[in-house]
Amino acid sequence: MPVGILQVMLMKSPVKSILLIFAVQLFLVNYSISQVNSRTRYTFQSPANIQLENGSSVFKQFLLQDNSTLLLLKIIGRNNTGKLTEVISLQKLDSQGNVLWQKKIEGTLTDHEASIENAILLSDESILLAGSFTNKIPSSNKTNRSKILILKISSDGITVWDKSYSLNTNPDQPNLLSGYALLEMADKSFILTATRFINDPASPISTFRLSLKFDSNGNQLWENQYRLLNIDEQGHMNPGIAEVDNNLLIYNNVSSTCTNENDPDCFNYESFAAIITLNSKTGVITSSKKINYADVPPPESLFGTKNDDHSFNTHQVYYNDTTIKLFNYLRRFTSDGNKCRIGFLLTLNKSLEVINASEVRVNNVAINPNANNYMYVSLTNNFSTDGSLQIGFSAAKAKSFLGEIIEEDSLRYYFTKINASHQLQWQKKASVFAPGSQVASAPSIFETKTCLTQIALGYVKRTEQTAGKFNVDLLRFNPMLRYNNNCFTTDTSFVEITEAPVGETDLYYNELLNSNLFLPLSASVTLAATALPDREIICGITSDCSSTKIIATDTACTNTDLFLSVKKNVNCYDPLIWIVPKQVANTVFVTDSSLQLNFQQPWKGNIYLSKPGCDSTLLDSFFLTVIEKPMQLELGNDTMLCSNLPIPIRAGSKFKSYYWNTGATDSIINVTLPGTYKVQVVDYCNNLSQDSVTVFPQDFALTINPVNTIICKGDSLLLSASPGFYDYIWTPSPFLSNSFARETVSFPPTTTTYSVRAKKFTGCELEQLITVKVDECAETVFIPNSFTPNNDGLNDEFKPIIKGNVLAYEFLIYNRFGEIVFNSTQKNKAWDGAFKNKQQPPGLYTWIIRYHFKNKKPVTKNGTITLIR
Repeated sequence: MPVGILQVMLMKSPVKSILLIFAVQLFLVNYSISQVNSRTRYTFQSPANIQLENGSSVFKQFLLQDNSTLLLLKIIGRNNTGKLTEVISLQKLDSQGNVLWQKKIEGTLTDHEASIENAILLSDESILLAGSFTNKIPSSNKTNRSKILILKISSDGITVWDKSYSLNTNPDQPNLLSGYALLEMADKSFILTATRFINDPASPISTFRLSLKFDSNGNQLWENQYRLLNIDEQGHMNPGIAEVDNNLLIYNNVSSTCTNENDPDCFNYESFAAIITLNSKTGVITSSKKINYADVPPPESLFGTKNDDHSFNTHQVYYNDTTIKLFNYLRRFTSDGNKCRIGFLLTLNKSLEVINASEVRVNNVAINPNANNYMYVSLTNNFSTDGSLQIGFSAAKAKSFLGEIIEEDSLRYYFTKINASHQLQWQKKASVFAPGSQVASAPSIFETKTCLTQIALGYVKRTEQTAGKFNVDLLRFNPMLRYNNNCFTTDTSFVEITEAPVGETDLYYNELLNSNLFLPLSASVTLAATALPDREIICGITSDCSSTKIIATDTACTNTDLFLSVKKNVNCYDPLIWIVPKQVANTVFVTDSSLQLNFQQPWKGNIYLSKPGCDSTLLDSFFLTVIEKPMQLELGNDTMLCSNLPIPIRAGSKFKSYYWNTGATDSIINVTLPGTYKVQVVDYCNNLSQDSVTVFPQDFALTINPVNTIICKGDSLLLSASPGFYDYIWTPSPFLSNSFARETVSFPPTTTTYSVRAKKFTGCELEQLITVKVDECAETVFIPNSFTPNNDGLNDEFKPIIKGNVLAYEFLIYNRFGEIVFNSTQKNKAWDGAFKNKQQPPGLYTWIIRYHFKNKKPVTKNGTITLIR
């Protein structure tokens, strides 16, 4: 293919306005990466006398829960005898990118003909690796790769166990095990799936699929060998596998050739997705499906009509309880003999029916078909936990590539992410990493966790090949944010996504079960510590927006523009998003640091400022009141001074300016003198209002009756406070009949001073005191012979004066007609000279008294009283 980069052909989603609906859910994600956007270079030194080959690569990288990284390198080179060797280097980086340790896999794997094929991260954050051993058959000098090695390494770099298995076949029969895929099951067991080739022209069946299940300790549980019916399969790259309910789903792209073109089951130069499901407990095939995308022709201007003999790279499978996603790239030939790649992204339901199919291809507009001087280096792809797809490409030495000239000493990396709905999420292009040096690239590995995308780029400078130095550039960034920085990537456009019509038919497999196909062998693998690589921080950005604030007035008017701005930290590089009530406000102008709104109706609520992306963080909120008409100015009713205490007069806080006739300009004044107080205010709609209130001098007092407060021990006294108040409170409350009434009866055992507090109006509370003196009185009864009820405060009432503890008491007064004009059983209650609310005439009145002192006989007396007016 002319050197090209992926261009995903898809309907472009409309650009979303930065103004969001008010009702949103904000969430905060914390992670311990100080440099969210950074690039760090590591230089690894291979063993002595090793000259590196182009196949050296960043084999795998795994992001752990604490944002540390396990990085696996595959270093391929030739020793001083010219023999090919492979070294697997494993290192752990902390969340800041510091190398904690580095180890080399030694023992059997250091054989020159050994190869690690795949590795996965297990649920306990250990690593499972699988590889094979190769030997030559002396009689034919053919390759025989028939031994499997499985190795489990903890996240601390310690070997947990290693196992080895060998094909139980003729050792002189040329076998090749390739295309390893690994999957951890829910029960912690794991599946290994591979392709077996029998390189023997005499054999009519040459290509088989293998599936083996092992327990968590690497002990084999079952095995299965199977192949497509009547088709000599190609497509030996790593299949994709997933656990779907109780079944194991295996996905591989298949291309086939056959000599008998009249055979209806022969698919001449046809590529299709072959999907089978196995019972995960027994390994028995339960279903199979063929999805044919050969009906999607490539553009005639770019591609020929002939398909390659196998798929290009690792197949990917994703499953989320409801849907299954598949992705793979095919290799096709151009008319001039070069090769190109086209990807297919499929979404299926659990019945293996296609519900969405997309073709992912290079943007062919900017590619020069005659650019033959190129090296198309690598492709990597994987699904994230949310079902989105990540794809990475690298390219070098192209005369024209997407409109660019890529010199021989230069290198480009391209990355894209497609969401779970087959829509393009973002695309980025990396810089030239090592200008001035000839560069050989290795595959780029790329993984996303939460909002962090981490890309590991491996390459060898040709000037350092003989020195055995392998370079890894580790890029970390939040792809949702756009920093103006040359550390790594810039937004670009090179991928398109189009709908891909596909056909679905049944697929038939022969099932060949072999209970003893693989036999266990002894294995001996060790991890040896090696020197840590050189580490260089190329560049990095730490963005801090923690103290970002919204600046604005807290009150606005309808149909009037409101301006808001942002005060940022000096090192706040994140683009910011305003969250406002779109249903009531029109956006006049907006940037990430300023906002101009026009409200169409009154509203109260918060305007928010946040960071975009999956780690949306609420930075600040601002409460705003939008009014439609002038705010009502109301100083309240006229009032009165109270005990010379300051009286606050409030105009309200929702106005822009205030002017009082006292000269004050605040919203509140405190007054201590009587008079009329006026204020003029201007609201935020520039409306003028005024009001006044009069403060009168105090004309009330709080008093307590009676004046005579001497009682005998054991007697009671009615205490009465002035009427016209509210919220009366008497203290102390013991020996009172009611502490919260205007009148209360006191019966103290000793002399007591009482306080009564009462309110006249809000903010005005008065207090008065009275002392009730308690005497040890002699038991006597004295009855006056006259009184003058003329309200002059002297001798206005008539009652017996009794000293001592009276057990029973009754006092009656008769007029000259024999009518009872006064009757009381309370010794402290007096006659005021009235009967039936009428003042009685002067004259002589008769009284009768009955009383009973303790320890004495009851007494009844009578006499007369003269009423004088």
